[in-house]
Amino acid sequence: MTNPIFALLWGAFKKAAWAPIAVFVIHTVSTQFFRAYFHLPSLDTIEHFVGGIAIAYFFYHLLESVRSTLFQPRYEIAMQNVIVFLATGTTTVLWEFTEYILDHTWVIHGLRQGSVGDTMLDMALGMAGGICYLVIRSRTYKLP
Repeated sequence: MTNPIFALLWGAFKKAAWAPIAVFVIHTVSTQFFRAYFHLPSLDTIEHFVGGIAIAYFFYHLLESVRSTLFQPRYEIAMQNVIVFLATGTTTVLWEFTEYILDHTWVIHGLRQGSVGDTMLDMALGMAGGICYLVIRSRTYKLP
């Protein structure tokens, strides 16, 4: 017998995980096989912003599947948005740690982390993408 919470989370994962996975795959293929950062340096900026959107999309749908069991109905949408924002920020930090580790062990995309300023910009772009997703979502959300 399957745990109902696991079933809810697995359903949300199947529905929304494609977005961050797609960003990761596109990043890996474009940088490893086509050396895209050398040909289009602004790809890094675009990728981090779109990555923030993809991460927020994933967490939004993940939390949406368990929202009614986690939060009081009066605050459930606000709490979901706060958690999505925090999860997106945490994920952007982990993303940068991963880039740093890979750059210093395997030189993943042929470019070392440029500077602390580059890292801060990458995290700001990821957060801006997450905020952009939440703003668009809030404007298109229809109350039940």
